[in-house]
Amino acid sequence: MLFDLLAIAAELLFWYRLLVAMFNTAAWYWSGLWGVFAALDAACLPLGIFLLRRRRGV
Repeated sequence: MLFDLLAIAAELLFWYRLLVAMFNTAAWYWSGLWGVFAALDAACLPLGIFLLRRRRGV
């Protein structure tokens, strides 16, 4: 988050274009891009629960 703000404040053009592309909900690739992030989150949840239970010895 801080890097994003610093890049915007420094007017890094490529970073601005990347942020605009990531949050352009009208783009054809938007659902796929964020679908991948959702799938990664869905995969991390059971792994995190498994590791937490293993650490606590339950």
